[in-house]
Amino acid sequence: MKAALRKSYKVVLDVRSKEEFFGTETKKGASRPGRIPGVTWIEWKEVIVEAGPYGGYWKSAEEIRKLFSTEGVTPDKDIYIY
Repeated sequence: MKAALRKSYKVVLDVRSKEEFFGTETKKGASRPGRIPGVTWIEWKEVIVEAGPYGGYWKSAEEIRKLFSTEGVTPDKDIYIY
């Protein structure tokens, strides 16, 4: 992870909940609370439609692409997700 964080063509992407990312909640099996410094965080829920007839489904590819690219997560990079 440390090596990946130093490379501009790599992204370490944390998709856990806000509580897990900020360390206010720790899941069973985690060695300690919080995040790895320098990672990119996009909570998994950000790619899901919240309500309405499509609630629970994926957002459109365009919406997801825009969200990820805003955070520097682009197809030209190696992405490590946790």
